Amino acid sequence: MRDLEPWFEEAIRKATPMEMPKGKLQIQLSAPPCLAGSVGTAAVRYFAPSQAVWTTAKEGSLVELLPVEQARMQARLAHNYDLLAVVRDHVYDGCQSIVAMRRRFAQPDPNRSGSDIWTMTPEQAERLAITAADTNVAIQGLLFRLRWSKVYEEGIVNNQPQADVKMMTINQERFEDQPR
Repeated sequence: MRDLEPWFEEAIRKATPMEMPKGKLQIQLSAPPCLAGSVGTAAVRYFAPSQAVWTTAKEGSLVELLPVEQARMQARLAHNYDLLAVVRDHVYDGCQSIVAMRRRFAQPDPNRSGSDIWTMTPEQAERLAITAADTNVAIQGLLFRLRWSKVYEEGIVNNQPQADVKMMTINQERFEDQPR
C-alpha cells in the first residue's frame, strides 16, 4: 500500500501549480492506483483481517473462558480492526472519487502509454488535490493500524499477554510512516 503513495503525492503537486491558470488546467498523470470497488489495485491486493474467531467467541459466550490477559488482547485487536475498517473505508471512498474524476476529466495521452491528460478548471483541480491528499493520509492511517494489528496478532499467536502492556507504553513512532 505504501508503494501507492507517490501517485497521490504527484497528483497533489500537479493539481496545485504555483500559479493557477484562469481557464482550464491540463496535467499529465499516470493511471491512478485505484480500482473501482477496491482498496488495492490489480497488483496490490488488500484483504481485510478476519474477526471470525473473536466474533464466534463473543457470540458463543466463550470469552469468559479466556484468561483475562488474552481476552483483553483479543478485545484490543478487535477494536483496532474496527478502527482499521473506518480508515479502509476512507481509502475506498477516496479511490472511488478519483476513479470518477478520471472518468470525467482524463483522456489517454496519445504520446505516452499508461498516462492520461486531465483537463480541469482550477476548482476541479483543487478537488483532485484535496481528494488525493485525503486518500494519501488515509493510506498512511491504514498502514499505521495494520502495524498495530500485527503486534497484537503476533502476541496472541505467541501467547505473549504482556504484548498488551507493551503496546500501551511503546513509543508509537515506530508505527508511523517515515518521511521519504
